[in-house]
Amino acid sequence: MPLLNNLERFYIGRNLRDPRKYFMGFSSLFMIAGVIISVAVLSAGLNLFEGYQRTLQKVLLQSLSHIRVTPGNQEYLSESETHSLLTLFRKFPEVDSAVPVINLNVIAHHGNESRICHLKTYGDDQNTSDVWYQEFIKEGDVLPTERGIIIGYYLAKEMKLSLGDTLLLAYPQLNRISAMGMYPGLKEFSVTGIYRSGFYEFDRSLAMVSWKMAQELMLSSEQISGIEVRLHPEYLDQTDRLATEWEMNLGLWYLFIPWTYDYSGLFRLIEVEKWLVAVIFSFLVLIAGINIISAAQTVMLDKRNEIAILKTIGANRLSLRRLFFMRIGVACTLSIVIGQVIGVAVSYIIVKQNLYRLKGEVYFIDQITMHVSLVNQIIVFSVAVIVMLLCILIPLKRMDKMQILEIFRTA
Repeated sequence: MPLLNNLERFYIGRNLRDPRKYFMGFSSLFMIAGVIISVAVLSAGLNLFEGYQRTLQKVLLQSLSHIRVTPGNQEYLSESETHSLLTLFRKFPEVDSAVPVINLNVIAHHGNESRICHLKTYGDDQNTSDVWYQEFIKEGDVLPTERGIIIGYYLAKEMKLSLGDTLLLAYPQLNRISAMGMYPGLKEFSVTGIYRSGFYEFDRSLAMVSWKMAQELMLSSEQISGIEVRLHPEYLDQTDRLATEWEMNLGLWYLFIPWTYDYSGLFRLIEVEKWLVAVIFSFLVLIAGINIISAAQTVMLDKRNEIAILKTIGANRLSLRRLFFMRIGVACTLSIVIGQVIGVAVSYIIVKQNLYRLKGEVYFIDQITMHVSLVNQIIVFSVAVIVMLLCILIPLKRMDKMQILEIFRTA
């Protein structure tokens, strides 16, 4: 059985020979504009949210260790424990790098500005090619020099620091109290590098010095905070499994903390917000569907004479429905596709504009990004098509009630 009979092919061909008359009625233009705008807004919203989610995850994976190893029954790791763990980790095929780390909360002072910042230093056996954070050093040296310090971009901005300026660090220690009060470790450093990863919390608080200078600041050479393990890219989705497996094999002497432990809740929240925004924007498509109902009814009223003639020459109810369904459906389908294309273009324009940037203290990153996901675009297209189909079918039921004699009498 052919998809279209001769009468249907004749009628469609007749209309397509004059596409302006076919598509350019006021009601049709209003319907098309509504579908394009609603789909474009929905598509752009999902593109931007997907870009934000992927960029934040990428920045976190680049800025953080994938698995942190800390002592489970004491405050610090000893040098012998550290050496044994490093030897073990570097044999695992999943591990890209494993380095000892010292983490301290210190007070930074420059001029009239003081800030609490997070001091971090990595094992002194690294060379330039091994430094994973090398790509984030935007100015100055990649490695901290003996009296040098690398600080975050926003920390430098807030404290009005630039390369060559001096920064005083104080590390208070409760176990060093004298008759004159608390005796902190004090060191003065010269700013030799600016770090900017895109993750606001790090860029606002991070400072890195050499291993030797961190030990002098602590007034101790035996306080190793833990080991930071970074995995090869193909194993990043297995961090939870690997952390659990290693912890079971090594007993309860050490804690293995995957990066997802701190941020899994954040990404679940972002995922919920993304689809909540998609549902809200989908109501715009529903509103556009109301325009489709109105446009379909207007088309049927405008073409009531043609409907009467078609019924007179033998067109049945199914043929009439198919003719008008295809007439409106083709326009709506093309509008949906155009709306998705415009949505991508709008997303791109928003990303490239320089008038507005995200607030890092609120959104963790300060850049607007986009990602066109095939899955998201299929969802947008499917939702819009389903709404379109339902809205076209509603006015077509009225066509069955049209009587030929009544149409000719009122013509």
